[in-house]
Amino acid sequence: MVEFKYYIFFLGTGFALLLAVGAAMSEKIAKWAFAGFLLSTMYMVDINFMSHEWYRGSTRGFEFSTSDLLLIVLLGLVLVRHFVSHQNESQTEWLPVGSIPFLMFIGVAGLSLSKAHYPLFGMFELSKLIKGYLIFWSIGNLAQGADFRRVAFGSLCLVVIVEVGYGAFQHFSGVYRIQGSLGHPNSYAMYLNMLIPIMLAAALRMPDWRKQFLLLGLVAGGAASVIVTFSRGGWMALFLALVCVCVLSIRQDFSFRNGMVIAIACVLCLGLILKAMPRMIERWTDAPERSLYSRLQMNQAGYLMVSQSPWIGIGINNSAAWFADKEKEIRKNTLQGPNMFDFLLGSLQLSNEKLEQEITPVLYVENGVLIHNIYIVTAAETGIVGCALFIFLGIRFLFVSGRLAIQKQTSEMSWWVIGIFCAFLAVYVQGLAEWEMRQTPLWYLFCALAGLLIGQMQLNKYANTQNIGLSMKGYQGEVSFVS
Repeated sequence: MVEFKYYIFFLGTGFALLLAVGAAMSEKIAKWAFAGFLLSTMYMVDINFMSHEWYRGSTRGFEFSTSDLLLIVLLGLVLVRHFVSHQNESQTEWLPVGSIPFLMFIGVAGLSLSKAHYPLFGMFELSKLIKGYLIFWSIGNLAQGADFRRVAFGSLCLVVIVEVGYGAFQHFSGVYRIQGSLGHPNSYAMYLNMLIPIMLAAALRMPDWRKQFLLLGLVAGGAASVIVTFSRGGWMALFLALVCVCVLSIRQDFSFRNGMVIAIACVLCLGLILKAMPRMIERWTDAPERSLYSRLQMNQAGYLMVSQSPWIGIGINNSAAWFADKEKEIRKNTLQGPNMFDFLLGSLQLSNEKLEQEITPVLYVENGVLIHNIYIVTAAETGIVGCALFIFLGIRFLFVSGRLAIQKQTSEMSWWVIGIFCAFLAVYVQGLAEWEMRQTPLWYLFCALAGLLIGQMQLNKYANTQNIGLSMKGYQGEVSFVS
């Protein structure tokens, strides 16, 4: 069975390389591969090499999925077009905006392995970070074409339709907190929070009223799905993102029609909130106290990890192993082998003061657990330097998309950048209470959206250069005519 995994890997890689050549020769194949990659983020069929399925970290093996196969196709397509068929040579961007902090963060994550107790776990995550950059780079170079952006938008709409439909099926089947195809309610909420703002931004600029109402239906369905995940962080992030979409869209192009669309969207969302209000209030007021308490304790554990290795952390993807090691230490140093969770709740007191200080911020779990704050877990695993680079990367993407979003434009670019800016805003806000951004489907989708943003920027830059060139030619012609 182990050998069969290697057969799949080598055959799949060979097929992907052939498909990349075919995509370079056929625009239709290229578009299908591009759409397939975005759709594959919903549900990844993968195999893991050197897998540790018992581990509770964000990556448990060297992953090779359908998304990775299609990434090879997209990456190969860009390279074949540039070096073999010499298409779009002048437009190939080797270091897109955001590349420097992105690569520096990957470098620090790699450096953190020198501090890791389990370097193999860190290499699992490092391979995923590198693939994320390749997604960003490949899509950033492909999305400069208008056709690819249309394919991207259609694919993202289809993703929302499938996820909302699957979530509705779960809800009406009696599932209390729906999780879609992502496996966890918080992951599902963050995934949809990256897509719903784009749908709303497009709805506010769509000239066809039938498409507008279809997109509003997707927004309403997506919002309803996020509500019934009962993810409190997801609620707050989505609310902020939708408000920002409305404000920026009004600033771009205020009209009576846009006002009506916003009013309809508000009524739909208000109706959904009123319908779910009793259960939402129950979620806020009656959530288990130990849920909040454990998060606070995990955050304290993160600070302890930072204090142990402040500059480059304890090793990427090693925080869950740190928890597991502390659990073993507790069992070794106490006669009763206490349940750590009971200890945290104060039902057990240890006489060893030093042991108390070391263990107070630890959550009981045999195979580790992740801190529920993307910034603290990043600081714990890659140190202050890695966390600073991660935050700077986020600020860079927000600044680039935000600067374009506040500029008054009438092109397709305006709603794309508004939607992506608000999607990123939702992810970074929700990251204050969740670590799910590190899950492979969410990380891949995030990098794909960043690539779409960069592709849109490059297209705009290239168009401006062409316009300047045409203006100069016109000016020279006028001068020669006068002379």
